[in-house]
Amino acid sequence: MKYFFVTLMLSVLFTACSTAPTPATDEKQQSETGYVVVLDTAMTLAEFAKANQIGEPYLRQQLGMPTRGGSTIPLYQLKRNFKFSFEKLTGIVEKAKNRK
Repeated sequence: MKYFFVTLMLSVLFTACSTAPTPATDEKQQSETGYVVVLDTAMTLAEFAKANQIGEPYLRQQLGMPTRGGSTIPLYQLKRNFKFSFEKLTGIVEKAKNRK
């Protein structure tokens, strides 16, 4: 009975180690999928820019927004006011991050 449990534990350990992703696999998958954008519609544009490590002035320019104002307005309201989609917003970030 004792050997059964030892064998069982070794087989579980071997299976877990053989199926765990390696760091090289994670990097390869990340390079295939590209940058994953952090987006919460309740964020402000400044919070969105900081979360995705991209310049807020760059985002404002790409979205056709004025360079100042609206710093406390959430993204869902900016979307409505300036007529852009969240797909366009995430596309801007993905394009900037993936061209490196």
